[in-house]
Amino acid sequence: MALRVAGSVQARVAMADVVELLEAAEAKAYYGLAVNWAPLEALVKALLDRGVLQVGGVVCVGGGGRRGTR
Repeated sequence: MALRVAGSVQARVAMADVVELLEAAEAKAYYGLAVNWAPLEALVKALLDRGVLQVGGVVCVGGGGRRGTR
């Protein structure tokens, strides 16, 4: 019984660590988007102007690709 309890405690600690890492990664991703918003916006505009991106999906350029749908 003691072994099972110890394993359960370890699993909870591991899960808490994973949750903490995921939350930190999400915060870092949002920070990266916020800091790089203007270049990202310029990239999207350029891709839309070139016809690589379309509203509602992505068009693969270079043959063999499938048109993405949303």
